[in-house]
Amino acid sequence: MNEKVRTPSIEEVENFIVNRNGDDYFRFEDIQYGLKILSVVRRNLTLEIKYSFISDPSVHDEQQYELFEFDEDYGSGFFPDSLNLITMQAKHTWPDSNGIENLCIDECIESEESVIDSCNLPWDAPDFPPDVFSWAIEQCGVADPEVVAYSLIHKYDAKNVFPEFIPMKLAPYFKKWINEFTIND
Repeated sequence: MNEKVRTPSIEEVENFIVNRNGDDYFRFEDIQYGLKILSVVRRNLTLEIKYSFISDPSVHDEQQYELFEFDEDYGSGFFPDSLNLITMQAKHTWPDSNGIENLCIDECIESEESVIDSCNLPWDAPDFPPDVFSWAIEQCGVADPEVVAYSLIHKYDAKNVFPEFIPMKLAPYFKKWINEFTIND
């Protein structure tokens, strides 16, 4: 009698990846936004997953992506000159069908993950995804508007002359943040 083999759903796999990264101190901040499961293939007790997500290089202090450094008096770190679209290939193996079908993190006996693609997304790129921009800037996913405004005012005199190095797509938001901040300054 053939036993029906169940492959976990996209939603279950997405939750597995989020939970797995959330349980790992060194990886919990990797997936900043836009987790997408691109493919899921079950081969016996192994699940092969291809997925992508947006990563903020400032979270890992990747200075080569620095647009400007925050003023130390108000914040630490930097504002990135771009975000990264990361694509991963993962293989996870369990000792039995129950483990793979329920995606039991603690029962996973072998895990391999590798970056298969990393695409830099500069702010002014014509194909910069609108939903990513909305999350990063309009919803303040990348930086606190007050830290950005304070840093631009105090490090670059942006109250008097707006810095030319700011990408055009960011300028209206940063100018608004500066104006709102100076009212309260």
